Parts: sequence; structure tokens; C-alpha cells
Amino acid sequence: MKQERNESGFSLLEVTVVLGVMTLIIGVAFTLLNRFQQTSRYEEAYADAQRNARFAVTRLNEVIRTAGTNPTGDMVVNNWRFVEFGTNGVFQASGTQSEGNSLHLKSDLNGDKQPNTTVSSDSDVIVTSENITLRHDSTNRQILMVDNTQTGGATIPLADNISSLSFRDPDGSRRDVEVSITAIPNGISAGDPRYREVKYTTTIRLRNRR
Repeated sequence: MKQERNESGFSLLEVTVVLGVMTLIIGVAFTLLNRFQQTSRYEEAYADAQRNARFAVTRLNEVIRTAGTNPTGDMVVNNWRFVEFGTNGVFQASGTQSEGNSLHLKSDLNGDKQPNTTVSSDSDVIVTSENITLRHDSTNRQILMVDNTQTGGATIPLADNISSLSFRDPDGSRRDVEVSITAIPNGISAGDPRYREVKYTTTIRLRNRR
């Protein structure tokens, strides 16, 4: 007796439907993966901006607190204008400006009663210059420290990816400096819908001007 074999398989329509469903699932999976990767990249950029802002504030705190160092206690030195506020590195002769994006700091680190020396660096010295300017470079988005005792002013970058920097005397005493900075996430354009900036404001009391 002749046996019949069942050789029926998937129809072309069934195969097409299965392939379409699989393509849809794979497409959704890749879309979700891409979104996850983008979110991770954004969050890492913002976390890096926060770390950068905290670092910038810490570094500025170290520098500003050294202003007014006067190891000999000389009264002439005490009468210096240890802190001056300016705009774009320009300071008024009267020294009456109380806010700006630049800060001029003087000290007498070596006790010679003159703010014109760069002392040798050691483990106890954070700032080695007795005459420095802190300012914001808006073009390169950097905070710069300029050593005014060097010919032409030696410039040292303190922090990158800073879109704004401002200094303010909160009470007119020249004993405190309020610092406000805005850090930006690296690699994310300002036109991006997810673009966010990190803003920090702190008040720094000069160690030597209590």
C-alpha cells in the first residue's frame, strides 16, 4: 500500500509575515539601545560638568584665600588693596569696582614688603606669585591665572569648559569674594534640546583678611 508523505511547509505569506515581525522587533531593540546609549552619554557629560565645576570652585578657593599674606605683619603691606575687581582683566585706578569677571590679588609671600616676586614652589605653597590676576577667557571657555610678576604675564589655565565666571564683593569689606561659575557639558551643543549647564556660587573668605 502506497504511503502518502505530508510535505506541506510555510507559505510565502507566512514567511513574509514572520520576517516582517522579526524586522520590527530588531528595529525596536536597536532604537531602544541607541536611546539608552545617548542618555548614558548625556548623563556622563553632565556628571563630568558637575565634577569640573566643583574642581574649578575648589581651585579658586585655594588661590583666593592666599590673598593678603603678610608674614611680617607690616602695616604698609596691610594697607595694600589685596583684592580688586575688574572686567576682562582691566581694573579701575580707584579700586572701587565691586564686581566683575576678573580678580586682581596681591600678597607678600616672602616678607620683603613688595608684591613683585614669584617664590619657589614647595609642598606648603599653593600660589607662588605675589601678584596674580584671575580672569575668564570666553573664547576658549577657560579660567586663567596670570602671574603678573613674570614679563608678559605667564598664563596658567585653571579650568576648562567654563562658559561664565563672575566675582563680587558681597558686603564691601574686601574680606569675602563671592564666586559664580557656569560649567558646560563637553561634546553637547547649546542647541541640543537636552543641553543643560551647571551653575555654582560660593563665598570665599580671605584667610589673611579677618
